[in-house]
Amino acid sequence: MFRVLVVSAVALAVSPVPAQALLVYQRPATSEIVAARDDGTQRRVIAYGKTPIVAPDGKRVAFVTKRGSDYDLKVVTLHDGQVRLLLRNILPGDPAHAFAWSPDGRSIAIGSAIEFREALVDVDKRTHRYLKLGGTPGSATFSPDSTKVLFELVHPRDKDLLIARVADGGARFVDSGGSPTWGAVGFAYRRDPKGILFRKHAEANPTIARSRGHAQPRDWSADGDSLLAVGGRAPADRRALLIDRRTGHTLFLPQRFTAIEDLSRNGHAVLGEAAGNVVAARRDGSSKVLARNATTPSWTK
Repeated sequence: MFRVLVVSAVALAVSPVPAQALLVYQRPATSEIVAARDDGTQRRVIAYGKTPIVAPDGKRVAFVTKRGSDYDLKVVTLHDGQVRLLLRNILPGDPAHAFAWSPDGRSIAIGSAIEFREALVDVDKRTHRYLKLGGTPGSATFSPDSTKVLFELVHPRDKDLLIARVADGGARFVDSGGSPTWGAVGFAYRRDPKGILFRKHAEANPTIARSRGHAQPRDWSADGDSLLAVGGRAPADRRALLIDRRTGHTLFLPQRFTAIEDLSRNGHAVLGEAAGNVVAARRDGSSKVLARNATTPSWTK
């Protein structure tokens, strides 16, 4: 059964949300969460915390705040600046995939919550359901219609993928593998030693999207034709790979990242971190610093 969590709303003064795509990130030195236009201009502080992730419609931003040794999941509404508590005792894990918004902006899936359980949160009602799928929770990704979530479960020697229904939390095994990301036409994941696999749906047979290297899938273009993957093992030497789903051709961007987060909807720009800054790199090899001394970006571009 869902349990309702209610806290007092905190209002922050914010300027109107720009009509174009939204960029959010954190300033580690001050714990400020900043919203800006996707080119980095018109910056304003919207909250204080860590690991902000903007909703697909750009109207709300989820983030975590530290409370003692624990983290709480909160959401800020951009049009009025209200901050609301959604769930206590979150284990953020990988900032890029600590939690995920559903495409319709109504739900958040959390790959690692209290007592190492997965959680599904109804953002509007501020209710949640815990799941216990087995293993250590990892990342999560929603289906395009927002009705299902693909969870990564980490075991001592391998990883599994389970798919859960948002409506009732019912789940079943899909395959061994990790780092799932779901796009418009299917989902990709990593399964060693085969590489990056692709499935149109959970019951479909997997096909190989990329067999070489140790790249991990990260994000999709809006049409599902371009897959962003993260290559490189050294933390300060990440490479962005753009894989054409139809042909298998892989484009390596020349930039080096410390973290790679998102792919733009048109598949032309990669959002990430480099040298302590938030940067965007394009297919043509060019790049731009969007925010200095900033980390964990997310955008709706």
